[in-house]
Amino acid sequence: MAIQVTLLGTGGPRPDPRRAQPAVLVEVDGERYLVDCGDGTTRRLLDAGIDPGSVRTLILTHLHIDHCIGVAGFVYAGWFAGRDSLRLFGPTGSEELAQDLLHRAYGPDAQARLATGRPAAGLTDIAAAMIQPGPVLESSRCSITALRVPHNAPTETYALRFEDRSSRSVVISSDTTYCEPLADFARGADILVHEAYVTSDNWGKERPGFRDMLRSVHVTPAEAGSIGRMAGARRLVLTHFPPIMDDAAVAEEASRTFGQAVTVGQDLMSFEA
Repeated sequence: MAIQVTLLGTGGPRPDPRRAQPAVLVEVDGERYLVDCGDGTTRRLLDAGIDPGSVRTLILTHLHIDHCIGVAGFVYAGWFAGRDSLRLFGPTGSEELAQDLLHRAYGPDAQARLATGRPAAGLTDIAAAMIQPGPVLESSRCSITALRVPHNAPTETYALRFEDRSSRSVVISSDTTYCEPLADFARGADILVHEAYVTSDNWGKERPGFRDMLRSVHVTPAEAGSIGRMAGARRLVLTHFPPIMDDAAVAEEASRTFGQAVTVGQDLMSFEA
């Protein structure tokens, strides 16, 4: 048994020709979990050779647009491919998001397609559940737990920990400012996927007020490295980047505080815990 992690989107809210918006696929002994669903997620699943219809669990860490704007495209792509059920986990507001997208904004389109005889299962009956700190779900193959982290989303933001029955573990930080409780949550993780949006080359270009806001809700590569070191993570993978950044400088900055080499995530990179 192993946990496979595939980075589907390693960018942020601003368009980037190199990177789709945030999304991570976690596979535990054949069970597939999609964490976040930004713009480009469905295309990246196809690029990775993964049928969107084979992914039956979607977990949204928070409701910022770059983490959830791709939900409708993913839902419809999987439904077209024959997926007949989908579980959605997310913070407060996730059920309303599904309703707005699939029953209001795209309701007439859905009804027209259903009128041709397509089954409604997997489209109009998405099972939505709200995440709270602690256990999110448990299966025969893994457990998923959540930690609330500080960010400026409309409602809560959660980091997630996946652990299989052999105690292998993967932690995804989501968007967060510097958060030492996250180091405890990620203690001993085989892989820690941590955001690092405040890169020095881009941070300096922002107007002062916006710079201060970014600094209060995201981390620098050095801070991500510190969290990884305190957690004792075996591997640190950085993600959630602005466009046009210096990858080598980001890796060097984070490696100094992590104490070993750090991976600067790229779309479609895959890792095994």
